[in-house]
Amino acid sequence: SVMPEDALVGAWRKSAHNLWIKRLRRTSTLVELLQVLADFVGAINEGWLFQCKFPDGVVEETIASFASMPHTSSALALWLVKLDALIAPYLDRIQTQKKQGNGKS
Repeated sequence: SVMPEDALVGAWRKSAHNLWIKRLRRTSTLVELLQVLADFVGAINEGWLFQCKFPDGVVEETIASFASMPHTSSALALWLVKLDALIAPYLDRIQTQKKQGNGKS
């Protein structure tokens, strides 16, 4: 999924986002990738996640589990799938609302 702009803290919304993309593209090792993603996780606006009304504990568990997960590619892939599963329904809901809003105009 794509992280909505509001899902990231202020500085990450514009300039730091582009820097993050460049860093992500330059990673060549799992250690580098984990560091870039750790910075990304630190930039997630947890308040936004709570406003999305996910089931109790899901947000905290997903964010907190990043720091304690094993440093393996499979653990990272699983974590990214969990993050995607957390955010995708919200994005689908927003897209549906936009389509319905455009149809009423």
